[in-house]
Amino acid sequence: MDYSLCGNKKVKIAMILDTIQGFPPDIRVEKEINALISAGFSVSLLSRKTKSNYKNYERIFNNFEVYRHKIERNLSYKIYYRISFIKKEWLNPIYQFIKNTKPDFIHAHDFTIVPTALKIAKKFHIPVVADLHEDMPAARIAYRKGYKIFRKFLASFLENYFIMRIYEKKILQQCIRIIVVSPEFKDRIINIYKIHPDKIIVVSNTEDPHKFDDIPVDFNVLKKYSNQWTMLYIGGIGPHRGLDVTLSSLSICCKFIPNLKLVIIGVKNHDQRKYLLTLIRKYNVTDYVEIIDWIDFDLLKSYILASKICLVPFNKSEHTEIAIPHKLFQYMLLKKPVIVSDCAALKRIVQQNSCGFVFRAGNPEDLARCIIKSFNLGDKLQIYAENAYKAAKEKYSWDKDARKLIKMYINLSHECKKN
Repeated sequence: MDYSLCGNKKVKIAMILDTIQGFPPDIRVEKEINALISAGFSVSLLSRKTKSNYKNYERIFNNFEVYRHKIERNLSYKIYYRISFIKKEWLNPIYQFIKNTKPDFIHAHDFTIVPTALKIAKKFHIPVVADLHEDMPAARIAYRKGYKIFRKFLASFLENYFIMRIYEKKILQQCIRIIVVSPEFKDRIINIYKIHPDKIIVVSNTEDPHKFDDIPVDFNVLKKYSNQWTMLYIGGIGPHRGLDVTLSSLSICCKFIPNLKLVIIGVKNHDQRKYLLTLIRKYNVTDYVEIIDWIDFDLLKSYILASKICLVPFNKSEHTEIAIPHKLFQYMLLKKPVIVSDCAALKRIVQQNSCGFVFRAGNPEDLARCIIKSFNLGDKLQIYAENAYKAAKEKYSWDKDARKLIKMYINLSHECKKN
């Protein structure tokens, strides 16, 4: 079914994505694009040109248009951004993109690009939707914990939390809609910025129930871990991720669980590997840990299936309290019980659906208690696995979040008709 602003004219949505890796891949963005195109909307996207994504223009994902631009950022641009929150190097690419595509709405992914998109949007009198993948001011504080002393000191001035909050409030109030990943995130925006609830839509990082159907299983991976009691962590590496607590808990668990193995997938560079190795030596758990670099998405299925339990052990912070990573639902969709820290959004999902266990964030002893409890359950652990699968397939299916996204744009289209 097609949704239009007038007559048979399709509603055009121009998305802007500012990430170092360009596009594709981006799980969240890809899901939103496919949902909107399937509903009859016309979608195009502007992203960064990279070595792997080198084409200036191409059609992918059901005839979806991708425009790419080489983005170069010099020192003066960096200084300008710190002062104004405007990415000067993106101004002309966005201007040309909007001029060429003539959209009805601009959909800006993550707050880092929203002010710049809004500046150009005003020239064309086009409304902007802000898609907040995370709470950026809170995220900057969390990321800062991994910095060295001088960089941390510098960041406290260049990325001042309170200034970012003031500016974010000003910018978000100018957006026609705000998309967030969790109800907790929505409540925070309402409470801090006093923005009306009707302007904020929750579109979570849920998964398509058929996501893994066509992905083959690597039986070599299953065989490799068949004689081990394997725990799995997939994701970014950093102080706020809770891997310090996880590795500390291993020094307790290894005394109670034979053939224990923790597999960590997601290392992207030397510094991240060094960080993990330092922790592994600190807690004397070398024999119980395997570190794997970032791998293709299709391989994740096999590693998840080879595991007994899967982890989201975030350390508690303002940032992680509202975060819901894709991997949580990927674990659940493949019938794996999960152990999560008691960050609000994670705790709510696991406790409401009895799909795993919750430990006190930052507490390795309590995490060890949950892991040992999982081991001692034996075959009864499967009850939690079935609950996880049912919740991911039904209650937290991407279909429901996709419908909320589509409904938002239908309502916006009707509003624009009236105006």
